[in-house]
Amino acid sequence: QSSNPRCLDVLAAALAETGNFAEAAAMQRKAITVAAAASPPMPVDEFKLRLELYQGGKAYRQPRVESPKP
Repeated sequence: QSSNPRCLDVLAAALAETGNFAEAAAMQRKAITVAAAASPPMPVDEFKLRLELYQGGKAYRQPRVESPKP
């Protein structure tokens, strides 16, 4: 398993998308731990927000970005 917090974050999002919220939350907690232990530490605020989603039984979806109209 990866020790890259961004990879763990993406894996957690994929798990949540398939309804595996308990596994998603566990993976997201690991992402937070690894990010906080990095040198230098990575910001974890967004990771924590996604953890709250997974604990609440919700998947993370990136906000849709509208393309500029020609």
